[in-house]
Amino acid sequence: MPEPSTIRVVLVEDEPLLRDAIKNACRAAEKRAAQERQERPAIGQPRRIEYRLLGVLIANAGKVVTHRQILTAVWGPAHAQDLQYLRVFIGQLRQKLREAFSDPDVIETEAGIGYRLALPES
Repeated sequence: MPEPSTIRVVLVEDEPLLRDAIKNACRAAEKRAAQERQERPAIGQPRRIEYRLLGVLIANAGKVVTHRQILTAVWGPAHAQDLQYLRVFIGQLRQKLREAFSDPDVIETEAGIGYRLALPES
């Protein structure tokens, strides 16, 4: 075990390097936290994944889009069978649309098949 005086000498000699390393680590942590704050939407605001989900439905408005088509378009082919993801996000998206527009559900469920974005009545 090194002598305490040896440890103090090493710390004093490396103090500028240690101080710079600590400053850099703090800056990196602050930058990461700022990025997370920007990526995290305010409560009740749609998340990026919900925008992608809504985009798929809008692109196919009035038509039934199968679960597999939506899952592949939004999450990628590796998630084509992960129906629970889709159900959760459709539920959250429906809730946000209801709150924002005071409309009945515009996202219709086709049981066992997929979802359809309802077109407004003309």
